[in-house]
Amino acid sequence: MGKSSIAVSAKEGGGVRYKKAVVLDKGKSAKAVTNRRIGLSLELRLRGKSYRFIAEALGVRVQTVKSYIERGLSARESENIEGVRRMEGIRLDYMLDKLWDKVEAGDEFAIDKVLKIMDRRSKLYGLDSPIKKEISKTISGSVAVEDKRRILEVALKSLKVTDADIISEDNEGE
Repeated sequence: MGKSSIAVSAKEGGGVRYKKAVVLDKGKSAKAVTNRRIGLSLELRLRGKSYRFIAEALGVRVQTVKSYIERGLSARESENIEGVRRMEGIRLDYMLDKLWDKVEAGDEFAIDKVLKIMDRRSKLYGLDSPIKKEISKTISGSVAVEDKRRILEVALKSLKVTDADIISEDNEGE
């Protein structure tokens, strides 16, 4: 089989250095080798490494690295979104738990962080979505369409409904 591993070694200052390493993948299927290369390509790219650097490290062409990254990203996009949402919720819970004692002690920095976490949680779970308002008015007799519009506009203004609040629905019965 081919080469696929990268040697990772620590360097002074706590950084990480990558260098090409020749390792034969004895006993591994071509699919396993490719999946490993895809994972390594994504990891290195997320750390800011260039396509050329990754290609040299893996011993493949730049175009192959681009293909690996595209395949890896599309596989991640198809992951279960609800699972990702739950995991993010767990992370937010963990952060809240770590800060809560400081909040109770009145630490303003911790309070600010908790408010940001709560805001993120609201967005994550859609708690800040607009409130739907349903408005209905029965108009009897023969009223022109323009008159119906004016009546509806007055009703909307009296309820302080903005254009952003209006939910358009199919006009049934017209």
